[in-house]
Amino acid sequence: MKEAQKVFALSIIMGASMWVVDAFVDAYIFYETSFVDSLFFHSAHELYFRLFFFIGFLIFGAVIARHVSKSKKSEEKVQSALTAVQEEKARSESILAALADAISIQDVNFRILYQNRAHIDMLGEHAGEYCYHAYQGKEHVCENCHLAMSFHDGKIHTMEQSRSTDNGKLYYEIKSSPLRNSKGEIIAGIEVVRDITARRRTEEFIEESKKDWESTFDTIEDMITIHDKDFNIIRTNKAAQALHNIPFNEILHTKCYKYYHGTETPPPNCPSCESLRTGFPSVHEFFEPFLNKHIEVSAIPRFDSNNEFSGLIHIVRDITKRKEVESELT
Repeated sequence: MKEAQKVFALSIIMGASMWVVDAFVDAYIFYETSFVDSLFFHSAHELYFRLFFFIGFLIFGAVIARHVSKSKKSEEKVQSALTAVQEEKARSESILAALADAISIQDVNFRILYQNRAHIDMLGEHAGEYCYHAYQGKEHVCENCHLAMSFHDGKIHTMEQSRSTDNGKLYYEIKSSPLRNSKGEIIAGIEVVRDITARRRTEEFIEESKKDWESTFDTIEDMITIHDKDFNIIRTNKAAQALHNIPFNEILHTKCYKYYHGTETPPPNCPSCESLRTGFPSVHEFFEPFLNKHIEVSAIPRFDSNNEFSGLIHIVRDITKRKEVESELT
C-alpha cells in the first residue's frame, strides 16, 4: 500500500513540476508575462493545456499505483503460498522422519528422491541413485518389482523380502503406492519398508511349537480326543484314530459316546457329563462292551481366553492287562 501511495504522490509532483516548468519557460524564455502571472493567471488556453497534462499525470499515477497495489498483493499471496508450502513440506518431512517405518520416494525412472531417517539407518543414504542398483546391486529393474507394478496399474502392492546379515536372517514387508500430481498422473512412487523380523520369528516359533505339540500329542499311547460342549470330537491323536482305524476327517464332529460306546446318548456315569456339570476333572474306570476293553476315562474341562467353558479333553487308557493281572492275583 505504501508503494502505491508513493507512486501517486510522485505523479502529483511530476504534474505540478510540469506546471511550474511551463510557467518558468513562458516567463523567462518567451517573456510573455511575469512568473507569478504565468503560474496562476495565464491565458485560458495555457491553463487548460497545463490542467490537461496535470490531470493526465494524476490518472497515469492512479493507474500505476493501482497496478503496483495489485502486484504487491499478488506477491504477498505468492509469498504466503510459498511459505505455506515450505511449512507443509517441513511438517511432512518431520512426520516422515519421526515414523519408525523406513520410507523412500522414487521417481518413475526408479531414481531415489527421498529417504527418511529410518530408511537411511536401515539401508544407507542413496538419494540420487537407482533403487535397484542401490538396494539389490542390479543394473536393471528387479523382476516382479512391486513399485513397477504400482506404476503400471496405479494400485498398492505389498511383498515380503528377507536378507541374511551378521545378526541372522531379517524379514521385511515392503508396500508401494503411486504418487500423483493434480492431473492424476503418476509422477513418483512411495515405498514403505517395515521390519517384521520379530513377527516372523514369533510365527516360526509358534509353528515349531505347534509341530512339537502335535508330535507329542500323537506319540502318546493313550487315546486322546478333544470335544466341544456338545460332545462333538474336534481333534484326535493317532492312538484314538487307530481305535477304529478311521481317518480324522471321518471322525470329525462324531459324537464321543458314539465313537467310544457305540450309543446314541452318553452312558451312565459318563465322566464328560460329570465334568460338564461340575467344571472339574473326573476319572472313571469300567468295562466297555463296545470296545471289549477295560478302560480308564479321564475328562478335563477346557476354558477359552475369557475363562469360559469351551469343551473337554477326553483321555482313554486301555487298562485291560492291568485288570487281568489284578483278577489273576485275586
